[in-house]
Amino acid sequence: MIKKGLVIAAYAASVALLLLYRKPIMHWLQEDSASHHVLLIGAAILFGLVPIVPYGIVAGIIGAKYGPYWGGLANVLSSTAAAAIMFYLVRFAFHEQGSRLLSKNPTIGKFTVQVERNAFIAVLFARLLPFVPAILVNVYAALSRMPFRIFAVATLIGKLPTMFVFALVGDQWMSSTGGAIRVIVFYMLFLLVILAAYRRFHFLANNRSEGNEALEQPRQVK
Repeated sequence: MIKKGLVIAAYAASVALLLLYRKPIMHWLQEDSASHHVLLIGAAILFGLVPIVPYGIVAGIIGAKYGPYWGGLANVLSSTAAAAIMFYLVRFAFHEQGSRLLSKNPTIGKFTVQVERNAFIAVLFARLLPFVPAILVNVYAALSRMPFRIFAVATLIGKLPTMFVFALVGDQWMSSTGGAIRVIVFYMLFLLVILAAYRRFHFLANNRSEGNEALEQPRQVK
């Protein structure tokens, strides 16, 4: 509960700062130079690796700078690049530190069960629904035997809706706060649909697993 409260507080503080410094940020975003492009995309990858600032804020600023389409694409590519970099860093250089991080998070147990059933679906839903923090998904995938291609493709597809929504919110924020709020409401409804699909998939997977166990028991008796 404390961690969730801190996350909400961080987002609230970030939004408050954006509203407070809205005019200077808008002026900076209107400037068009190569250094700004490199700085913004570099910051997006950096904050994807080290989430000092909620990534949604960074993605929203990119959307305000480049619009909902190019901004959304930049968000997807930069966040996926950050996930890929962390995957390789943990797998080949920071194995011990990654193990310690996972040991401190009991929620990873549920994710482990899902990965054992279907690694691609587990990562996909973890990206679509923020139940498991992104950094834990990256670290777990790196420490497991999960092939990089499965991790990368599931991450790329799973990030599409959220990253484009962040970009659209940022773009709407530049012109109309009401428009940004409508996008957020629509996104919340989308999350409810994905949540229902996730629970349905989880329910069917449990029934299938229990059915397989029931079939194996008579064989063991024989």
